[in-house]
Amino acid sequence: MDKNFNNVLRKAQNNWMNIKDVISVAEGLQDKKRCIDVYLANQNEKVKEQIPTEYKGYKVVFRDSGGPFKSQ
Repeated sequence: MDKNFNNVLRKAQNNWMNIKDVISVAEGLQDKKRCIDVYLANQNEKVKEQIPTEYKGYKVVFRDSGGPFKSQ
């Protein structure tokens, strides 16, 4: 992972992890290109409106976490 992507990913994590229903923000791969994966507990359009589809030159891809998670 290159240093620039690491910095961009860290900023995305800091900005988006406090948004309700965002489970994880991680490195991903879309069409053989590095991207930012945003895993959501629910495919909520209001959450998607708060996060850009591209961030600092990297595509943002929304993924279903299969969630919400419940403790047992």
